[in-house]
Amino acid sequence: MEIGQAIRATRLLKGLTLEQVGARMGSSKASLSKIELASSVTFKKLAQLSQALDVPVSEIVKLTEAPSQEGRAVEMLKIIMECDALKEHAYDAGDEEMSIVDEIREIVDAK
Repeated sequence: MEIGQAIRATRLLKGLTLEQVGARMGSSKASLSKIELASSVTFKKLAQLSQALDVPVSEIVKLTEAPSQEGRAVEMLKIIMECDALKEHAYDAGDEEMSIVDEIREIVDAK
């Protein structure tokens, strides 16, 4: 996630409009919209936004460090592998061979 997207996500989580944040900062709606669409922002602006949103700068920056799509997929697979339901349906050599996707679908549909 880029910094502008992280700023927008934080604003929306706080339930604030561009106008409300702008009023707190003394900036226009258009100026804030440009920041939210940007891939970079000055530290001074980020600090002002942080104060206007009433969150630490680190909380906004942390959102930019979210794992990639591939990283999320790996984490999901780890969770699935640890899931008791998957252990119950572990592959048995006597069973028909089934893809992991089909196996997961069966487990999810059974729940």
